[in-house]
Amino acid sequence: MDKQNFLAEAEVAHKPVKKKSTIVKLVFIGLALVLGMLIAFCPMRFGFWNYKPFMSNIKLGLDLEGGVYAVSEGVRFPLPENIVNRFALIEEYANSGKKVILGLRPEDITVGADGLAKAVVGTVEEIAGANYAECEIGKLSLIVRADGVNKGDETHIKPDTSHVYLFDAETRLTLLERDGGYVE
Repeated sequence: MDKQNFLAEAEVAHKPVKKKSTIVKLVFIGLALVLGMLIAFCPMRFGFWNYKPFMSNIKLGLDLEGGVYAVSEGVRFPLPENIVNRFALIEEYANSGKKVILGLRPEDITVGADGLAKAVVGTVEEIAGANYAECEIGKLSLIVRADGVNKGDETHIKPDTSHVYLFDAETRLTLLERDGGYVE
């Protein structure tokens, strides 16, 4: 093999591959996949810009005077017997001043001319064919499922407290024992 053929073969064997363009393409594909996953799996904030969970959570205390009430901002939410019977630590929480979180789903709160407390309607939005409104009672904010209300309307809310959830305000653990609705 002469020197000229050897150099020609070496040049072909070590011809630079366009690795840079391949790496750039792979990086762009990776970024596109990550961006696509973020768009698909991260919640987008449409409507309620000050995001609140879909269950209204109210931090409050308990009052055992004249029944069992969850109290916050001057509003007394009466707790029905089916909830009180499942709340084993009720005395401990009522007498110690420990706070609880009362959870109410929007479909368990009605609005109308009469109710538990007077509320002002904030944001109203249609989601999946149903209207949801953010109602404010003083500093309390509740999301309710409501038709026929507009931003700024004054209305009354009436929660169905037989469907409330109670959680410890510090640990966020449920305070209610299981009922017959659970399947084991």
